[in-house]
Amino acid sequence: MLDYRLYTFLTLSETLNYTKAAEILCITQPAVSQHIRYLETTYQIKLFDHHGKNLVLTKQGEYLASCLRTMNADEKRVVENLRNIKDITRIKFGATLTIGEYILPKRIKQYLHIHPQTNLTMLVENTATLLQMLDHGEISFAIVEGYFPLHRYEHQMLSRQPYVALKGKDYQMQKPVYTLQDLFDEPLIIREEGSGTREVLERVLKERNLTIQDFSNTIEIGNMNAIKHLVEENTGITFLYKAAVEEELKKGTMEVIPLKDFDIQRDFTFITLKNTIFMEEYKDFISCILQSE
Repeated sequence: MLDYRLYTFLTLSETLNYTKAAEILCITQPAVSQHIRYLETTYQIKLFDHHGKNLVLTKQGEYLASCLRTMNADEKRVVENLRNIKDITRIKFGATLTIGEYILPKRIKQYLHIHPQTNLTMLVENTATLLQMLDHGEISFAIVEGYFPLHRYEHQMLSRQPYVALKGKDYQMQKPVYTLQDLFDEPLIIREEGSGTREVLERVLKERNLTIQDFSNTIEIGNMNAIKHLVEENTGITFLYKAAVEEELKKGTMEVIPLKDFDIQRDFTFITLKNTIFMEEYKDFISCILQSE
């Protein structure tokens, strides 16, 4: 079990605010400061710097935070295994919506066939939520689409998927469409903030000095099936991974909008905390997933 002062450091490393850290830990702000001073004295290093009014981790602080996140997560996994010491492997992981609903279900079957004594839990959330759950040891690993801080996690690319503009088969465009900007007159149906699917579009637009607000109208929907239904009903256009609409494209209820300046592919990636003692177990799962493509 981690020393309570290390938990204080972990909380402060996430909030970068003494007052917020004290509130989360239900202790006083001076107590937070005392814990950090104790650690800095014990380790003979400086954990935080002040850049103006902003508190930032030093390189030593970043390293310690990374190690402690992994130790905390591994400890939770060890305790869970001790409480369920049977011939059952328990794996709890997360996946983003496209991956969790449209990619993994077909592949998990193969893993469970090889490992029938596995208790598998998959949580489907957006990328931002999964990263937070991973950092807090609530899941062992995640399979995400889009972007995450590479330096913070062990990671392995699993596949590369095309990201496309889509419309219903009978949808009538406001004008001839050749480029991304030609779509700005169309209603855009988009996922919520924090989702990997939305972040890809936001980054593509940002690279061109554009934003989602450049579309004439945006409709924000947190459920991908609802987005697909609205597009099929010709309510507007959307941007999704092609893997999420394979069935609709085959049936002809949705169509890819061809754009001269939009050839986007993004990685689906396995990520976990650095230096986890369970890495081989996770790699075994990923290996089975890849072989079942």
